[in-house]
Amino acid sequence: MFIFYFFFFQAIGVLWGVFTICFAIIVVVIFIQPQWIGDTYLSKGTGYFGLWQRCTPSETGADVIPCTGNLQDLKSIPSLGFRAATILVGLSVVATLFCVCCLLLFFFVSPVIVFNLAGTIQLLAAIFLLVGICIYPLGFDAQEVLKVCGHTARAYNLGECEIRWAYLLAILGVLDTAGLSALAYVLGSRSRKLKQHIILQQQQPIEPLYGGSIYKGHINPEYVGDITGSRKSLNLQPVLMMPRPDHETYSEYSNPRSKSTVFRPPHYASPTQNFQL
Repeated sequence: MFIFYFFFFQAIGVLWGVFTICFAIIVVVIFIQPQWIGDTYLSKGTGYFGLWQRCTPSETGADVIPCTGNLQDLKSIPSLGFRAATILVGLSVVATLFCVCCLLLFFFVSPVIVFNLAGTIQLLAAIFLLVGICIYPLGFDAQEVLKVCGHTARAYNLGECEIRWAYLLAILGVLDTAGLSALAYVLGSRSRKLKQHIILQQQQPIEPLYGGSIYKGHINPEYVGDITGSRKSLNLQPVLMMPRPDHETYSEYSNPRSKSTVFRPPHYASPTQNFQL
């Protein structure tokens, strides 16, 4: 049972690491894709927007819609809400990539430390991403957005535009990283208990073969207890058996008694002399 639990714990840990890497890829895609909001068939204009990029048709009328925006220059981002969301989601990306780097710490430190550290980082990444998602709609009143979504667009109101797949993926990313953070804390707690169990197993003495008995067969413990108890209760002393001398081998009743015969007391000793040592 313990071996099954150990391998099950390792399998869950590997899956957690794989999902952490997958989320890092997802959050990078969320950050760079300009598909957070976009036009519909009812929209006044054509275009779509991301965190720090906006894609609108050029004046030359080219078939490909160019995207503008420079991440190194926050002033190029059209709205203050978009700028704040860009910074927060960027912090979430940095935290997630740092969490992926923490996977290498499994080769150097205890898994308990790694799981707790990674869980904390993933929790921060989820908070940054969630706050960025909530702040992003504050930029819907930017002039560039009004040209595409109409004058009915304002903060938290898209007007004639719609939410696109990158924004929905960001919402799912919050749930994903929050779940990974909770799983990391659970694995850290289980890893601590598993480590304590292994230490206790190592400290237990190894039982000898046949349950500590020198007998290979089955012995009734009550019988052994009776024998040991009787030996202790009798308190026997060793006895030395000595043969009787030859001159005393005759019987007192073999010869008739006479007056001249000196009275001898009967001898009740056994044929052998016993001496207790």
